[in-house]
Amino acid sequence: MKKSNHFFLIFLFIITSFIFHSGYAQRISHSLMAWGEAGYSSFFTEWDTYKNIGNIGAGLGFGYNAEIGNNFIISTGVEYLSLNSSVQRNNFIIQRELYDTEEDLFIMEYAIHRLKCNDKTHNIFIPFFIGFKTDSRNKTDFFMQAGGKLGFMIASNSKYNIDYTTIGDYDRFIVPFEEMPNHFFDTQKRRGSNLLNFNTIQAVVAMEMGLEIPFYDDKKAIRISVFADYGLLNRQIFEIAPKPKELFIYDEKTLNNLSVNSLYETNYKLSSKTNSFLAGAKVTFLFGFNSKQKCLSCPSFQKSKGRLYKKKYSQKHR
Repeated sequence: MKKSNHFFLIFLFIITSFIFHSGYAQRISHSLMAWGEAGYSSFFTEWDTYKNIGNIGAGLGFGYNAEIGNNFIISTGVEYLSLNSSVQRNNFIIQRELYDTEEDLFIMEYAIHRLKCNDKTHNIFIPFFIGFKTDSRNKTDFFMQAGGKLGFMIASNSKYNIDYTTIGDYDRFIVPFEEMPNHFFDTQKRRGSNLLNFNTIQAVVAMEMGLEIPFYDDKKAIRISVFADYGLLNRQIFEIAPKPKELFIYDEKTLNNLSVNSLYETNYKLSSKTNSFLAGAKVTFLFGFNSKQKCLSCPSFQKSKGRLYKKKYSQKHR
């Protein structure tokens, strides 16, 4: 067995033992949770001439939260996350040598005003967090928790938006051919989509911190927090073709029509790794379904127990 597996098992044993002991020695409360989150999302990778500008990601989830004692918290559940990223490049030209209907050679220029690719994945995760919170006696508390998420991708796509102008440049003509739609020289705005075949299994390291505010009674609370998720597993796209594809797809019948392959399947992707990232704000609602049990070993309980004993003793000997 690998050393990393040994460390993982030891870690689980320590945490489980601590939680088991805490369940008998301290108070424990149980809550159901529902949350929503949104923020900046990106797929971190390195591109040639293209710029990663990120996008907006969001998620929803529900789960279980346990507060052991007054400070220790653990939580788990199920959540859906929509992770998005955008890559963009502006103002560049690509050229092709072509022959017109009269077999005259000319240069077809595609002046790209903007090319933007939006990549999206839909994911299901199971999070597990361990953390702590302050105890201010039914007032606003600070909390912090860290952990991980294990999940899988259920769907994905890559959409592109491209704005460009086609220009014909002949050696025997001084002025290039422009704005001649009948000859395929015009301005186009095209949209399309591709499959984004990332590997399915995902692992994420995550942390969260914020405020927990009780409301209505001591069994209900709202958490307002900031969070950050970073994907540990490389979201490498599967090999679909034996060699990288060309980014642009040309229509040989209508020369002014231009389509785009996914950037992840081309030579423009320089890095072999692609890691997901999501950071933003989160709102969590907690609904307690039991009151905390008596803490038999807590000083406050021992003190109250002593007062009760003295009261009974004094009444008995009057």
